[in-house]
Amino acid sequence: MFNFFNKSNQSNVTVNVANEELKDSKDNVLIDVREAGEYKNGHASGAISYPLSIIEKADLTKLKDYKKVFVICNSGARSKKAAEYLKTKNINAINVSGGTMSWIMNGLPIYPL
Repeated sequence: MFNFFNKSNQSNVTVNVANEELKDSKDNVLIDVREAGEYKNGHASGAISYPLSIIEKADLTKLKDYKKVFVICNSGARSKKAAEYLKTKNINAINVSGGTMSWIMNGLPIYPL
């Protein structure tokens, strides 16, 4: 299971920084670690679903191709845990602080509209 007590070099960025870096580079990706129902009800545009509950069983191979993997959830707690786990798999994961709630409050693009 996850080692949540690991104080790795966790990186965090704001939703605005994540959005800019995602727009500026095809080498970056945004993954949403909320559960499928949460994701289906609305998510940051372009986000790919990787629910935290199954991330340990997910094929993470594609994520290793990206320079930066931005990780988002609802508020930032689950994404922080997921980013820590992904770093143990040699993926450059970066937590998006404030999560989808902050993404929406900042007027960033959401799907579906």
